[in-house]
Amino acid sequence: ETVGEKFKDQLEALATTLEEGQTTFVRCIKSNPEMRPGYVKRKEVLEQLVHGGVVAALEMRQRGLPDRMDYEEFCGVYEMLELASTHRRKGVLMCDEDSESSRQRKKHFKVRCQKMLTNLFGEQGEVHAEFAFGHSKVFMKSHVNALLRAAVGLRQTNLAKLVQRRWRVHFGNERIRKIDEAREMLEEVRVLAKEHGVADLRGVRQALEGASSKIQPLVDTLQALRKEHDHDTKKIGPKLPSDKVAALHRVVEELCAAVDKVVQRRAEAQQLLSARLQRSMLGVVKLLERVDLLAGQCRELADVVEKEELDKCMNGCSDARAFLERLQSKDLLELKSAGPVCVDFEAEGKIDEDRISPQATALMEQAHEIVTRAEQIGDELL
Repeated sequence: ETVGEKFKDQLEALATTLEEGQTTFVRCIKSNPEMRPGYVKRKEVLEQLVHGGVVAALEMRQRGLPDRMDYEEFCGVYEMLELASTHRRKGVLMCDEDSESSRQRKKHFKVRCQKMLTNLFGEQGEVHAEFAFGHSKVFMKSHVNALLRAAVGLRQTNLAKLVQRRWRVHFGNERIRKIDEAREMLEEVRVLAKEHGVADLRGVRQALEGASSKIQPLVDTLQALRKEHDHDTKKIGPKLPSDKVAALHRVVEELCAAVDKVVQRRAEAQQLLSARLQRSMLGVVKLLERVDLLAGQCRELADVVEKEELDKCMNGCSDARAFLERLQSKDLLELKSAGPVCVDFEAEGKIDEDRISPQATALMEQAHEIVTRAEQIGDELL
């Protein structure tokens, strides 16, 4: 690559960069001859503005229509000033390019611009040369464009205030909803604790009382405000303490976690108790079979043994059977209905299966002793 080719490439790159930019005219004004910073001589500055043509250019723009915008750009900037009847169907115009020609699309923006300015300034605005419509642009006096910008700012401010009002109403409704939900959840947890028989436990009772002390005052405040303002949520919501309402979620979560932990541990203990009593029932059935076998053997010896010894063996079998039947029909069922009374539901760690029901263990040991004693009598007889 030669020096000339390199220079040519640089010129082309510079030309491309310049074409991509926009022309901007800069007027340099000397504030004072002494070149002191922060000091302005008004007379000399005004002379420079006058002799430089700046004032004349501004006067010409003021007498003409200096502000101009493409119709599409105008509709995009001032769209929120349109009336509902003249609002465009955005989906059709933006997505259906193939069905409408570019001319029809530009005409649509022009019609929108005309209706917008006519609605705002009346039909006399164009007659008095406040604005004019060209083929692709709208021309306006400076005060027209300034008024439009002010109207957009006012509309944005009003919309912001509307959103703020609605958000405050929504936020107030959320506070009311959170208080109502917390009250309902407190009642549900209280009922759940009573149904599972854990409401009187110290930890559960303290958790319920602690949650109630934080939820109930808010419930009372809400009821008083509803009565005072006749259920007007717009007035009730802002008067509710936001910090205390925000903490309700954590309060309810901690309460549910505390009660659920105890309920689950009780359910686990109940399952272990049921399994233990089921094994006891099976043990009773096997002991009854041993008693029946012994009684049958004793009856076979009725002709060869003395009546006193036979009665002693049969009485032992009867006592053992009566005890086992009472276990089967009453005692073990009562233990199941009473539940795992020997388990600390608020303790940590695994439940000891061997100590799940000491009463059942003691009853089964007594049953084994009675059956064994009857079998010893039978062995002596045999």
